[in-house]
Amino acid sequence: TAFLVTRAYSYIGASARINLWSPFVEAHDEYTTAQIWLLNGPRFAFESVESGWTVNPAIYGDKSSRFFVYWSADGSQKTGCFDLMCHGFVQTNHEIALGGKLNPISWERGGQYHLPISIHLDTNTSAWWLASGKTFVGYWPGDLFYALHDSASLVQFGGEVFSPLLEKLNAHHTATAMGSGNFAIGRFGHAAFINHVRITDYSKVERYPEWVYAYMDEPYCYSALNHVEYIKEPQFYFGGPGRNRLCP
Repeated sequence: TAFLVTRAYSYIGASARINLWSPFVEAHDEYTTAQIWLLNGPRFAFESVESGWTVNPAIYGDKSSRFFVYWSADGSQKTGCFDLMCHGFVQTNHEIALGGKLNPISWERGGQYHLPISIHLDTNTSAWWLASGKTFVGYWPGDLFYALHDSASLVQFGGEVFSPLLEKLNAHHTATAMGSGNFAIGRFGHAAFINHVRITDYSKVERYPEWVYAYMDEPYCYSALNHVEYIKEPQFYFGGPGRNRLCP
């Protein structure tokens, strides 16, 4: 994983624009995402609502970038799923297809495209509502959750790669890429980015987080860089190629 994280007691919303790419996925049982997570609860059984884009051949049958939603009430141990593959997310607008193929895709040194994502809590019903741009897509009902019932304590913006290889001792690293497949240091036009990062708490004021941290658990495989100096709007860059000379 490589993400921008902010932690507090009472987040009730988050939004951002996620740069759209179509990174390489090596094996059928692997996937890569670029997304927003809102989380609460214990570390190894956290509750989450998530959305963004993914390349996930096992679920969607191809290697296209697709819009997704995801949730879990126990750190993905026994509950949760993508899209509508289990009871959970309630779709209210069918103009935006869950699992729908996303176009156009950004290209290096060329056009840069993005997916706007917004997730906010209805404090009257405890439902978490998902919107893309100004279009409400649906919601996660409050009764799915305990810790997330009133707020999130953690918000993350960034990317994740899943591979069974990462859980095997002495296995070589997957070559599944994150973001554009380039490291964050490449910046605009090369590396994937997330911008217009905003959070909302019970003050109901949407703002850039007061405290953020760029986290990466495999910096030689996938990196993270939050660019805040000398620019009006911070840009968070993330991604990488996976297996390489420094990430064997």
